[in-house]
Amino acid sequence: MDINFHYFAVKRIAAVAGFEEEEAQLIAEYSQVVDEYADSNKYHFEEYKVPAYARHLRDGKGYFHAVQTGFVSRLDYAALMFRDNQVNYLIPFHFPPLVASGAGVRVSESYQVQRSVKGDHSIISDMLEQEAVICRSCMVDTPERRRSLISLGVLLHVFADTYAHENFNGFQGNVNCASLEEAVRMEGLDVRAKMGASQVLPAIGHGKVGVAPDVTSVHFKVQQGEAEWERSNWVDFMDCAMEILRFLTYACRGEEPDGIDIENMQEALEEGFAVKTEDYKDPSLDKLIECWENTATAIPPVRFYYDKKQILGRITPFPENMEELGISKAEYYEAILDHQDPQLTEKLLAATYGAKDDFFIFNCVAYRIRIGNYLKVKCYPNYAEFTSVNHKMQQLSAVTIKGGNDSKIYANRVPAQTVGGDCVATVNFPGELPIGSSLEIDVEADMLNLSQALEEQKKYYHVLAMNKEELEEARKNIRAFRSGKEE
Repeated sequence: MDINFHYFAVKRIAAVAGFEEEEAQLIAEYSQVVDEYADSNKYHFEEYKVPAYARHLRDGKGYFHAVQTGFVSRLDYAALMFRDNQVNYLIPFHFPPLVASGAGVRVSESYQVQRSVKGDHSIISDMLEQEAVICRSCMVDTPERRRSLISLGVLLHVFADTYAHENFNGFQGNVNCASLEEAVRMEGLDVRAKMGASQVLPAIGHGKVGVAPDVTSVHFKVQQGEAEWERSNWVDFMDCAMEILRFLTYACRGEEPDGIDIENMQEALEEGFAVKTEDYKDPSLDKLIECWENTATAIPPVRFYYDKKQILGRITPFPENMEELGISKAEYYEAILDHQDPQLTEKLLAATYGAKDDFFIFNCVAYRIRIGNYLKVKCYPNYAEFTSVNHKMQQLSAVTIKGGNDSKIYANRVPAQTVGGDCVATVNFPGELPIGSSLEIDVEADMLNLSQALEEQKKYYHVLAMNKEELEEARKNIRAFRSGKEE
């Protein structure tokens, strides 16, 4: 999807769900900025300047590695040719695989993105449900509430892309070898030539069929291998909007969207989805704002304003000695965000940085999304089992497990072993825990083939009373739920 959904539609849905103007704006801003945050630099911070909730992301030398989630320049797109970049940010944030939360499903190069729904126990759905509970419990106008709203926005981006990017994946491979046979707008206007489709482009994501899968107003037809399929985006994206409304209504009100004028919201969304633009790859922001603010049926009324530079400025650290370095603010942002001057960037890397809370919040939730695709956790009465199904895990470098009575278990440098092709590390409990115990687990895992260590912060798990046969049955039920079949 593009900004027409990630920002404009999401803000409209957030307002309908009950969020006030500023909160709806924050959710929508961070839903969209995922596509635009192309920062992969490392920044040196004094430890006391990093919030406690983010210190696990600061390495031993004092550097905080930014988590790139988007790609904006030609260099960014060229870098997608490298598998490491496909794994690190293309797949987790834009082409999430069908991985049931904690089920240990292997991601192969032939996987295809499938849409998620609330309650399907996929990684992204479970993370959204957890965040909705957290948001509901936070007082308005508190730092905790802001952290939760930003997290919701980032998670909603990933969730929405499961609809737009269905049938493609984030690797380079035959699954993505497709041709765009047809692309027409709602009213029947042929726009195939404006979609940017090209067979010259590498088979990564939906590159060969251009932006057709992302444009809200387009019906398109694709030949993908021996299969031919077609989709009306405005229909499928409306399904996505309804699922997002469920998440956001619970986050705001703690309930399902009963009593909401769904028909009115859908009419407003349909008007926004139908916006006409000359450039489908980079639609005019002014044109989009004009369209969405003039949706006659919209209740409640919503203001739309999106300042990309201002938002990126909030999530970009700044050198504390900028004057000593002889660098202007304009030069700094050009060097860091636009990657225009490598020498200047090297100079900046030697500086000591400060940052707004949004920088740490955004990167923490990005780490959490990324590790969610690569590390699975299962808790049993006597031990916790950590499984890496997609990458070789060397060890768990640090694990903290906290129980309901504030008792803690610490483990360091827990080696991983290969079990059935997966990498598994086990942390034993000092005694047997009751079934249903709630645990808070912080873990840092050292992975090969990933550019940095991946960490998980404050994710909750429950001790299971399942044997291997029951676990396999649970996995089958999840797959059946997702495929719409009964088993």
